[in-house]
Amino acid sequence: NKYLFYFLKIGENVMHNLKKLSAKLAALILSVALLLSFVPTTLIHSVAASGELTVGVMNDLHYFPRKLMGSDVNAFIEASKLNSTTSYLADALLDNALNEYAIQAKENNLKYLIIPGDLTKNGEIEGHRALAAKLKQFETETGVQVLLINGNHDIRNHNAAEFRNGQFEPTRYTEPEEFREIYADFGYDLADTFFTPPEGELAGGLSYAATLEGGYRLIALDGGCYSKDSNSKGLSLIHISEP
Repeated sequence: NKYLFYFLKIGENVMHNLKKLSAKLAALILSVALLLSFVPTTLIHSVAASGELTVGVMNDLHYFPRKLMGSDVNAFIEASKLNSTTSYLADALLDNALNEYAIQAKENNLKYLIIPGDLTKNGEIEGHRALAAKLKQFETETGVQVLLINGNHDIRNHNAAEFRNGQFEPTRYTEPEEFREIYADFGYDLADTFFTPPEGELAGGLSYAATLEGGYRLIALDGGCYSKDSNSKGLSLIHISEP
């Protein structure tokens, strides 16, 4: 029997979405999600009937691209420090992590890199576009397949911002369909099953499942609370932000 690997990113409404499951199953799924959330950069070695599969996990990138930092980078850095955030280090941190995974691809036969959200600082569409470009370059250079799903920061985030005129100002956030288009080559291209919400609803609509090398089954769950049917307040925008 081949093992089943669950890839989860569960948002604020996790228990609401799982209330129809038995208590034991809900606890098991939540435990796996929490385990992944505490391992930002790690390798998972799993043995299937057909052999070993090496998978990397990297989460909570909160990526913020240089394009949104404005013309005065020093002012952006100072403003970020005042807000207790390290967004100005986003490129360096991501590049360092991807370089490490490139080494793992050569030395440990890394096949997949899984990123279960939060991908961007606050869902800025330019942040998603810039991140997708970096991940595509990583795939091309290493042959590693990236698979990802959104987190609660990534879709319809009211706090999407860019640094301009010496301060953070609102910028365009990302719609669910735009997220799927931008990241079409990072999991959705391998998917053989997609979740279709009931008519008039959006919750969970970015979820998918794919079969990986060796017969492993990957399930990516969209737990974002970005639509009226996915949160208790009936809002279509979320207000979660990184300081």
